[in-house]
Amino acid sequence: MIALALFMAFVIESWEQLALVYVSADLGDAFALDTGRIGWVLSAVALGMIPGSLVWGPVADRMGRRAVCLWSLGSYGSVALASAFSPPWVSRRHCPGWAGTS
Repeated sequence: MIALALFMAFVIESWEQLALVYVSADLGDAFALDTGRIGWVLSAVALGMIPGSLVWGPVADRMGRRAVCLWSLGSYGSVALASAFSPPWVSRRHCPGWAGTS
């Protein structure tokens, strides 16, 4: 069951990255971004994982990986649900950062 949940989290994350690649041209046109800045936007998802790894890695060593994986999956789901119901400025600014650290 846990393996299935982790696989689904991986699939959803992969779809998110793929969707960003597909909309990158429109994103550049809408916000007047050159290709270098679009690269930074696409990298922001991966760069947001660094603080999460630095925090959750030592916690997993102490509490066990299973507990931390379940906690992380639950907190990521909570942030994703909150972003669906939040005002646009909150969901664009804060929710991706919160999701990256969960």
